[in-house]
Parts: sequence; structure tokens; C-alpha cells
Amino acid sequence: MEENKEELEKEQVKNDETIEKEEPKAQEGTKETIHIAEVVSEEKKGLRNNTLCLISFIFSMVGLLIMGIPCGTVAVITGIIGIVKFNAKEENNKWMGIVGLCVGAVDVILVSMYTFSGFSL
Repeated sequence: MEENKEELEKEQVKNDETIEKEEPKAQEGTKETIHIAEVVSEEKKGLRNNTLCLISFIFSMVGLLIMGIPCGTVAVITGIIGIVKFNAKEENNKWMGIVGLCVGAVDVILVSMYTFSGFSL
């Protein structure tokens, strides 16, 4: 038992893990249980969001519903910049930039076609 405790404590120092010990009241013939809980560091927990991709996604959705050309243009510009500056090791949500770019472009094209074609609903 003592050897197991020492090995676990050594692993804790090596792997930066914490040890939670549950020690029931010992009776003869019972075993001591030890639970290891891993501390999740920042790099394991998650990456930070790519702000430009998030802005592109939000503006593209707003552009679909309310203001087509202005919001669609902002979505396309921020989407391109966000995708180009995307760093996979530090950021996530590149998909938001891609979706924002595509939806923003479609939004600008559809609103332009509707505006300049003379059709009315």
C-alpha cells in the first residue's frame, strides 16, 4: 500500500496531476481506495475563439435577416481576415469565418440582384 502511494505521488509531480484520496474508515481486510483526478490545463481545456471569425459569423446572420449589403460586406471582409490570420494552435472556430464569408457573399449577391433587377415581392 505504501509503495502504491509513493508511485502515485511521483506520477503527480511528473504529470501535474492532483490526487484526491478517499480513505474510508479502515477495517481489517478492507482496501484503501485512491482516485486520481486530472487537472485540465488551459491547453487541454480549450483554445480561445478567433474573434474576427466570430464577428464574421454574427454579421452574416444579421445581414440575412435585417441589413443585407452593409452587414454582408462586413462579414466577407472580417471572414477573409479571420481565416487568413487563423492560428490552429491557439484558436478555434475557423468554421465560423468560413460560414460568415460564404453567407455574407451570398447575402450581398442576393440583395444586389433583388435591388437592381426590379423584381418586387
